[in-house]
Amino acid sequence: MRAGRSPSVWAALGFVLALHPTWVQAKTSEAKPDAEAADRPSTVEKTKKKKKRKKRKKRTAIKRWVIETDASVDTKAGYFSGDATLQTPGAFEEIGASVRPQVEHKQWRLQVPVQASDRRTISASLNETQGSAGARLRYKKSRALNVTLRGDLSGRWREGWPDQYQPLPDGGLSPTDRNSRWQRSAGLDVASVLLKKHHLKGAYQYELVDYREDPTFNPIDAPTHVVPGDRGEHTLELSWMHWGKATKLGGGLDVRHRESFFAYSRDAKDGQTHAASGGLPPNPLQVMVEVEPYLAWEYGRLKDRWQLDVYYGVEIVSDRFEGYYSSVAQHPKVDLTIKTSQSGKAKAGAEVYWRRYGANSYAEGARHPPLSFGDRRVERRFLADVSYQHELGRSWSLVAEGSVSVKRTNFPDYVPMVFPSGREYDIRWNYTNFAASIGLEWHVAD
Repeated sequence: MRAGRSPSVWAALGFVLALHPTWVQAKTSEAKPDAEAADRPSTVEKTKKKKKRKKRKKRTAIKRWVIETDASVDTKAGYFSGDATLQTPGAFEEIGASVRPQVEHKQWRLQVPVQASDRRTISASLNETQGSAGARLRYKKSRALNVTLRGDLSGRWREGWPDQYQPLPDGGLSPTDRNSRWQRSAGLDVASVLLKKHHLKGAYQYELVDYREDPTFNPIDAPTHVVPGDRGEHTLELSWMHWGKATKLGGGLDVRHRESFFAYSRDAKDGQTHAASGGLPPNPLQVMVEVEPYLAWEYGRLKDRWQLDVYYGVEIVSDRFEGYYSSVAQHPKVDLTIKTSQSGKAKAGAEVYWRRYGANSYAEGARHPPLSFGDRRVERRFLADVSYQHELGRSWSLVAEGSVSVKRTNFPDYVPMVFPSGREYDIRWNYTNFAASIGLEWHVAD
């Protein structure tokens, strides 16, 4: 049997421990950290948290198919005072529908928007039917690259509209379908955010516009009468926008090249085309180039109940032959959206074109009466619209709309057998038109 330790040994050990208490504290701290050490995160934990946050910023691709559909049907009734120079007032009723199915898989998204509307007028022959269908194929790898291919087909049918260029002996106007048209377009959109808050966009589109020919159109003997508006248009749009917390500020450049397929270019000042048979050879077909640099500013957010959009552009039009239609227009625009309540939203907008034509535009001459004022052709257009939408339930909304269009110019009015010489046109170029309507809209989104 082994003998135990003597009391003197235990006393010696207790004395040594009393002289060195840090040994006990060190061992205790290894087993259980103090309160301050527990509150301080370790360097290893910090590094791990940072790495996790970085991983969260990475975009993860959608690994399943997502199918969504937006659809709406609306109907409204109202009154209008006329359409441009055609001062034929009347009441109208209109119904429209739209659907936009969408399929998304990983970086790809396909949209197929389709819409149609039909307006029937009372006491005026201004019925109109419109329809369009398109496709949008988007590829989005990251915020640095967003590419969309698009194609559209649309049509507008205006059958039996009164034609101010075909007056009847009794003072009426001959009906025509020549304002109906088909439009086909294809384009490419590219968007990128190379730097934080700096959004760059570029878009190109080519469009063919095909109008219906009037039976009285004679391209040989009367090539300048009821000329179809068929044309091809190249459009390029470039823009930059800086996104702040509650503001967006930027600018851009819109360029359009338009080539007519039937309308001839006009000589400087007197506007002759020489397209009639005999005499000088005809001028080339009309080619126009439009360039509009602009600045844009947006302030406010709809979640803060309101948003203001301000736009200012300068539209420069160049008639590539002798400048008969060349002009410069100041183009300001303002839009305001207010969320009046949880279920109500109001919008208001105004737009102005303040145009002055070039030195080779219309001028007084042997067959040209003088301008009503000034020594250069000018044109002012003012457009304004207001709307209010109130949600009646989950899918229904009450919609009220109003608009006004005003045009003022010093270009001489057309007077029968006076100007243009030998023609019976009776057209007043200054007008003020308005329209108002109220209706219901049904909308569903999956």
